[in-house]
Amino acid sequence: GLSGNATPRLEPLIRISGGLTFSEQVLGTSSAAQNVSVTNSGTAVLNIGGISLTGANPGDFTVGANTCGSLIPNAACSVAIRFTPSSPVGVKTASLVIASNAANASGGATSVGLSGTAIPIPAPVVQLSAASVGFGSVLQGNTPSQSVTVTNIGGRTLNIGSVSATGDYSQTHTCAAPVAPDQSCTITVTFTPQGLGNRDGVLSIGSNAIPATNTVDLSGTGCKILPLSAFRFIVSACGN
Repeated sequence: GLSGNATPRLEPLIRISGGLTFSEQVLGTSSAAQNVSVTNSGTAVLNIGGISLTGANPGDFTVGANTCGSLIPNAACSVAIRFTPSSPVGVKTASLVIASNAANASGGATSVGLSGTAIPIPAPVVQLSAASVGFGSVLQGNTPSQSVTVTNIGGRTLNIGSVSATGDYSQTHTCAAPVAPDQSCTITVTFTPQGLGNRDGVLSIGSNAIPATNTVDLSGTGCKILPLSAFRFIVSACGN
């Protein structure tokens, strides 16, 4: 019979070092980089394609520098990952997906898990429900109100020392008591137009947060009803 040696099959194979677990990280700050190692354990050139993030919280992780491209057999490269969590606090997870021509890559991609825990900022932080409040056109004599919610998204108690409104605006609030983390209080702004035309103002909130002053732009237009003797029908005027 015939005999001989079979030619070994040449193929690239991918081997990844494993998942990454980051230590607790303060919201909005970046961790030190951790590396995922990628090795060609096969017998042909491994070509690394796209590197991406998927999963539950891909936006909380970033892919930094990597040395991956084409890897000859037994060569390795690394991919740097940072954890930069955003609100809310808690465990964040994602998957690092590496596309390649590896024979053992399912669907042309290999993934590895990433996880980290986001913790509160160790200071009070003010989050406002609105950066500006508009009242539209308001007849003189009317006094509409709108509310602004102040939420403490930091990790320490928020103490609000002052609340003020300028121009044709006044305010009342429930923010005299300390505001614990993840709790809120309410400021009610009332517009009482004293003249015609644009009536701008500013709501200012002073506290022990960083920054120490937060503001909300206030706008509205003062109008009045013109006398019936001047017209056969009711006309409102909002100009200056």
